[in-house]
Amino acid sequence: MPTARTPLPRSSSSSAPDEVADTLLHRILHGAYGDGGGRLPSERELQVELRTGRGSVRAALGRLADWGMLEVRHGSGAVLQKRRTWRLDVLTAVLRHALRAETPAVALRLAGDVLELRRAIMIAMLGLAAGRVSPGALGGARAAATAAWEARSTPRDFVEKEIELVRALFETAEIWPALWLFNSQAALYRELAVLAITHVPIPSDYTDRYHRLCDAIEAGNAEASRRIAGELMLPFDATLTTMLARATE
Repeated sequence: MPTARTPLPRSSSSSAPDEVADTLLHRILHGAYGDGGGRLPSERELQVELRTGRGSVRAALGRLADWGMLEVRHGSGAVLQKRRTWRLDVLTAVLRHALRAETPAVALRLAGDVLELRRAIMIAMLGLAAGRVSPGALGGARAAATAAWEARSTPRDFVEKEIELVRALFETAEIWPALWLFNSQAALYRELAVLAITHVPIPSDYTDRYHRLCDAIEAGNAEASRRIAGELMLPFDATLTTMLARATE
């Protein structure tokens, strides 16, 4: 835990509220304020300790409150909430922290849970998409798959194109809850996908696999849609899990 009056580390890509939120998240995850019910320092105390402005402290506290981590009580400060009440929005920040910190076992377990959840939701929702679209309706998704393949030499560009591919699938089928959930975790997906793709080649039949998925969805074949979706995701998930497991050795 940072000592009193320790200035926040700054980077060109992080804002002051980001740094404050990251510092508070680090403290919370390491038990600095207990396991729920603990009171954080006042805004003024955090300003002085972290050498930052009141607006940055308020923005950071507001962000953690939006994630369900804190209850901000006007006039009496911020109170830490039990982990069981936190929201999914906190996931990206917690996993990023685990990957950055020297806690690879935590990162491995959390990443494994994330991948299992993602795979289960994606497979179920792509099965649901079958029968919701007409033949030929997934032209946008097919084009996105081709664009992703053409961008495969640059991992970040490839991942951005694949994100658009997933969005096109859910948007065309009008499965808005799945799309919004995917959007909420897009930042996390970017980090994990780039990490995996940097270390494993993209399958030579990548475009063909996605075309087969689109064919199954347009044909209304939910079983085939789920099977193909699983085949697309499992190699990626297995590669990433193996990489993180090695980090714990």
